Order: sequence, then structure tokens, then C-alpha cells
Amino acid sequence: MAENVSNVTNEKKFAVLWCEPELEWNWGPATMYERALSAPGEKWEIFICQRMQFPDINKIQDYAGVVISGGESSANGLDKEWIRTQQQWIRDYHSKVEAGEKLPKLAAICLGHQQVCAALGGKVGKNQLSAKQVLGASFLNLLPQFATRPYMQAAVAEFGMEKMPETVMLLQAHGEEIHQLPEGAEVLAVSKDASVECMQIGSHILAWQGHPEMSRSCVLDMCLPDSMREGEYTAEEEKQIKERLQTKPDQKFVRCVIRHFLKD
Repeated sequence: MAENVSNVTNEKKFAVLWCEPELEWNWGPATMYERALSAPGEKWEIFICQRMQFPDINKIQDYAGVVISGGESSANGLDKEWIRTQQQWIRDYHSKVEAGEKLPKLAAICLGHQQVCAALGGKVGKNQLSAKQVLGASFLNLLPQFATRPYMQAAVAEFGMEKMPETVMLLQAHGEEIHQLPEGAEVLAVSKDASVECMQIGSHILAWQGHPEMSRSCVLDMCLPDSMREGEYTAEEEKQIKERLQTKPDQKFVRCVIRHFLKD
């Protein structure tokens, strides 16, 4: 059963597959996806996957879009029933689209990005380009083919740009990344911290390693203190993370790209 977090009654519905055990979690509430991606007149339903809540795949066409959230678990944690069930849900969704069914698009963030990869035959593992958890922000290089996507072109136009920027700065918090792409995936963005920052599968899945839904305060006030308590970083590394975050990341632009992907 989904958690209804919007009071609107006659509107487009979107589903969030939330990958934490509670609606209010250490690094932010489940509603941050609604705040980041919604428009007036939409209803966003949250499914807490760790409680085995998932939208009925045979009724997924009732939704206008689906988002799989980030989370602190691992896509390799197949001892957890909910991880296995979510991966099977992704496979069922993908198979239906491949068979010609017209279903809503799916956007996946961080753990969701990795879950899509693992579910569809790719490989996920510990960060390869960074010896530690990637936390703070990364500069993503947007590859030329990204500029050809209609949803990217719509976002560029909405922001009054003449062309797609070559780089964007996006908040990050991950200890694992994609090592091998699933079949049919195309890389659209890379960085010095991860070789697959954004990938697209067909015309129905767009997945990001970073966190467009988060804010700088979320990283500075919640993620970073947690990591420091766990001894993840030195004082000098903490200082460097804070200095990098003095620059405003391009959260709003990436959110706009995702909105146009889901809704156009």
C-alpha cells in the first residue's frame, strides 16, 4: 500500500519507489522527490520498498511516471527480499516496454540507478575512481549525444540557454557505482568520480548516479556529519567538501531535465 503524500484528488499520478525504511530518513524525507519534480495538479504516491510496498506492475499505466529513489543499501544485497523484489519489478517493467506496451517512463536516482543496472544484467561494485565514498558534488561532463534528446532540448530552452552546457555540477553521496553497463544502456554523462553518471535505456529509463533531489544543506547538515562520525573523512577532506559546496550546484537544471523526460 502506498503512502499518499499529496491531497490532490483529480490529477496525474506519479509513483516513488522509496528505498529507505521510513518516510523520514537520515538524509531527507521521501517527499523531497515530490518537491523537486512535481508541478501543481499532480499526486505523488510513495511506496516504501523495504516494507515490500510496490506499485502493481499490471496497473502501472495508471501513473504518469515512476521514480526510484536513492538509499543506503546495495544493489548487490540480494540477501534482502526487497532488493530482489525491486530488481524483479524493474525487469518486469522493462520487459513489458520491450514487448510494446506503452508504460510511463522511469527515472532512477543513485541506488535506483544501480538497481536498474543490476536488474538488467549490468554490474555494480565499490567506487573505482574514488577510494572513498563520493560525497559533496561532482562536475559531470555531458556527452554530445545528450544534446540530441528532446527532453534535454526542452530543459535547455526552459533555462534560456543557447545550447546544452558541457558540464553541470551535481550533488553526490555514493559508495558504489556501475562497473558494467546493462545491455542497451547508453552513457550520457561521466565525471572524474564515476564512469557512468547518467545512462539511458531505450526511451523509457533515465538513470542518474548523483542526487538532483537533494540540497546543499542536506549534504552539509546531515550527510557530512554522519560520514565524519563514521570516520570516513579527515578534517582536511571535510574542509575540501565544504569549500566545493560554496559553489551552487546545478540541481534545478538537472531536475528540469528529469521532469521533461518523465512528462513530455
